[in-house]
Amino acid sequence: MDKNHQKFTKDLSSGNQGEKNKPIISSPHSDAKKPAFIKNNIYLFISDKELENELSQFVEDHGYNVIVLTEKVEFNPAHLMETHSILLISPKFASHKTASKSSSLGIPIITVSSKDTIASRIDSVRNDGSYYITQPIDKGLLRSTIDKAMIPRSPYTYKILIIDDDEMLASFHEMVVRRAGMKAKIIHSPLESFIAIDEFKPDLILMDLYMPICSGSELSRIIRQKEEYSGIPIIFLSTESSLNEQMAAMEFGGDDFLSKPVSPERLVATISNRARRTIEANLISSDLKVIASELKAKTLDLDSALTTAKSAEALKSRLIATMSHEIRTPINGILGILDKLIHTALKPEQKELADIILSSTESLLRILNDTLDFSKLEAGKMNLESIEFSPVKTINQVHKLFEETASSKGINLKIENKTALPATIYGDPVRLKQVLINLVNNAIKFTDHGEITTSVSVKSNENGMLVLLFKVIDQGIGLTIEQQNSIFDEYSQADTSTNRTHGGTGLGLSICQKISKIMGGEIGVTSIPESGSTFWFTAVFSKKPANSSANIVSTSTDTFPIDYSAQKPLALIAEDNDVNQMIISSYLQKHGINSDIANNGEIAVTKMTAGHYDIIFMDCQMPVLDGYQATHIIRNQEESSRENKTPIIAMTGNALSGDHEKCLDAGMDGYLSKPINKQQLAALLEEFLVARKKPNI
Repeated sequence: MDKNHQKFTKDLSSGNQGEKNKPIISSPHSDAKKPAFIKNNIYLFISDKELENELSQFVEDHGYNVIVLTEKVEFNPAHLMETHSILLISPKFASHKTASKSSSLGIPIITVSSKDTIASRIDSVRNDGSYYITQPIDKGLLRSTIDKAMIPRSPYTYKILIIDDDEMLASFHEMVVRRAGMKAKIIHSPLESFIAIDEFKPDLILMDLYMPICSGSELSRIIRQKEEYSGIPIIFLSTESSLNEQMAAMEFGGDDFLSKPVSPERLVATISNRARRTIEANLISSDLKVIASELKAKTLDLDSALTTAKSAEALKSRLIATMSHEIRTPINGILGILDKLIHTALKPEQKELADIILSSTESLLRILNDTLDFSKLEAGKMNLESIEFSPVKTINQVHKLFEETASSKGINLKIENKTALPATIYGDPVRLKQVLINLVNNAIKFTDHGEITTSVSVKSNENGMLVLLFKVIDQGIGLTIEQQNSIFDEYSQADTSTNRTHGGTGLGLSICQKISKIMGGEIGVTSIPESGSTFWFTAVFSKKPANSSANIVSTSTDTFPIDYSAQKPLALIAEDNDVNQMIISSYLQKHGINSDIANNGEIAVTKMTAGHYDIIFMDCQMPVLDGYQATHIIRNQEESSRENKTPIIAMTGNALSGDHEKCLDAGMDGYLSKPINKQQLAALLEEFLVARKKPNI
């Protein structure tokens, strides 16, 4: 036994032992009598009344007992013997005697300050501040700081496992930690360590570095190999205390090192501080695990919600596509029949009735188009084309659409070009025209007489990009400020009373706003009631063509040779609706094209196999075999027989983004949306039957 060891055993057996009933470190809890647990106290010593109220409400809501202190009202130390306490203090009171008394009694101090500087934090530390919170208060940080500060500083709660082969020294250390209010357990053989750890569940292990059978460094490495033991702090004890030895001990899994002999005060302070830090770390680790678990659960919930939303979106798209087809198909029939009817010899009364039916049908079609456009915009599925067009010509085309309506109300339509414009630009004229049509149509609706001006000017011209400013100025009823603030909202109209007078879905201007946004611009309005309105919008265009632009009407590069005999070209119409069969056949007849009918896709395939057609018009949704399946079979047959491809034009009431592409991917060459547009039909015939433009070729 070395001299230091002898000194410890001598102290243990000397008269000092007579003082064994005197605690080495005073504990707020007496072993003789421990009071029942009561609600933890949080003392508030805050200079700002509003902050005091905020903190008081917060800590009360989280189950703490709040006691407000002032410079005249101090806390009662007797209360501190019954519960854990914390002091929240303003920097103004940091040097007050209340703070110093709190520190002397071991109460954690949380400084609440409006400043976050090194200097202010130094002042807090010098006045024994344990924690520092800045304003505005982060409630989550305050809660975690209070939880951490509430971990008892008194060492009586800690359980210490002592592993030492020296029975006398181990007993001395046990006495020290017990007198400090801690629990202790001694084992003398390293072989008993796992059993002791499992049963005692220590907060800290005090271990001799040099023991027979197994050294402390070896045992610590073994302990660290078990995951459930890896968080228990280990303090080594040794009579040798070279720097190399201490560093080696740390590498073997130790958390701290004490050289024998160690004073009782040093031993208790080291044990309690190390155990406290470990408990704090475990608390944080536990909180992080809870947060990670909650985050994982929320992530799973979000993934599930996203999947559900995508399924709902897909279902909505399918529903809209089906509705679109089912509604457009009869509308196509109505418009086709009306077109034929109006061009016959009608009495004035009959002509008036036909015009009313035509107007009503076109209104129904506009409502359907608004609904579909809004759905596409909401889903982010509206794509822009980039083709060459003339902005002035586009405005002229819009005005021509409304010339008759405007003239009937005594309204003059006027175009203004305030700045020099390029002859042509690149962008999407269809969507530009859609916005202009909506704005001009609204201007005519709400103007009884006078003038409507559509102007266009260059707002900016940089880096090959052109920002154009369009304005539609009317002399109509105008809008109030309140109406202007909501006019672009969904389902909004100028006034509820206008529903019966002017009709509409209330989606038009909302659609205009969304289209202008995807065109890189914005939209707005200025107005004075009874003096007219100016609706304006901007859009970005290019002065040069894009790298690639696809023609959505046709992407086929194949040639379609036609047999130029004396007979007319023959078209196959695959359509299950009798009215549409008649209308399309009538349109084709006007272009000098004969037609044959197939009531479904299966019949169309059979007819194609048995005969020859110059062009096929294929409805996409038919019974027995739909247009996509029929096209696939026809293309496979053509490939097998090495015949020339017959142009197939899709006909569909679907109007969602992706419908065009779906048709082209199926092997179709062009696309007609119902109701059939005669100009679009003529363009497709021009493209695919161009060789028959002149009979003498």
